Amino acid sequence: MNKEKLIKETINIFCQNYRYNIEEFNSKKGGKSFWGVSRFGENYNEYMVFLDWSEESKLDTNYIYNKHKYENVRIIKVFYIKNKGNINWSALSEQSKEEIIVIDKNQDKIVYYSQFARENAMIIERIMEHFKKIIREKKAVKVPVITSILILTNILMFLLSWYLSGSIFEIDTRVLIYLGAKENTLIANGEYYRLISAMFLHGGLVHIGFNMYALYFLGPIVERAFGKLKYLLIYFIGGISSSLASYLFSQVVSVGASGAIFALLGAILIYNLKIGYKSNKVMIGNIISVIITNIAIGFILPNIDNFGHLGGLAAGVIVTSALFLLNLNKSK
Repeated sequence: MNKEKLIKETINIFCQNYRYNIEEFNSKKGGKSFWGVSRFGENYNEYMVFLDWSEESKLDTNYIYNKHKYENVRIIKVFYIKNKGNINWSALSEQSKEEIIVIDKNQDKIVYYSQFARENAMIIERIMEHFKKIIREKKAVKVPVITSILILTNILMFLLSWYLSGSIFEIDTRVLIYLGAKENTLIANGEYYRLISAMFLHGGLVHIGFNMYALYFLGPIVERAFGKLKYLLIYFIGGISSSLASYLFSQVVSVGASGAIFALLGAILIYNLKIGYKSNKVMIGNIISVIITNIAIGFILPNIDNFGHLGGLAAGVIVTSALFLLNLNKSK
């Protein structure tokens, strides 16, 4: 975070949380002003100004002392420096009638504060740590690589299906079978790859639109929570289990990523149950309602393979539970 933005946010927090008021400080020769805060107390009136060390000579504090001739005044100068150098801040503080806080801009840390500025220095340090944490968290947010690859693969396969079929809204069933749809007779004859390839095929624009929308939101959650390898494990076992359940209980040609997506729903459900039910009660309720709603829709609307959905969901729950159990045994 740059100095100007940090000063602005620090002033806002002092005003909002510590009952200070924003204050504009004058320059000796006019021109640039300096910003800070002030607070009037029973024992003394306190002013705190933020500036670079090179600007110290430009700041006019005499008007503050003149304004409070018969009152106690404490002025704290918060200096930003590029490096600590050979400046003896302690000696400088003893010579000055103002209190001093020194912040190293390169390290974003306080390197010196005088005796009566300690409380303010601790507050500023907490504010700086807060914003450093926010910056670290932003940097830690990575592109969900696996989810992006899965979405791209599904889209590429859909574009190929569209090209071969000649229709974007309803892909020809013969094209889907040619590209690897779940078709029971062919699987029974040894084409087991269809249990996987069916996961990357879709029957039309609406079909892939709904599934990729769900994968876009659910995938990164599982990817961040479990890591890339475990995410792939949950996704593919869920997708294969979905195809197997459809093979065992349904004779219709079946395609789609929804079984694997239901596995992700199962994984998120178990994850939230394991990391603490009370703190995640709302999330758990939302996940369960989404699962029940989608399964209910599958029973109501035609051409939806609910056996595949249930197979994927069950696989997601079982695989995720097993992963938690393995981690628990490793930690013993």
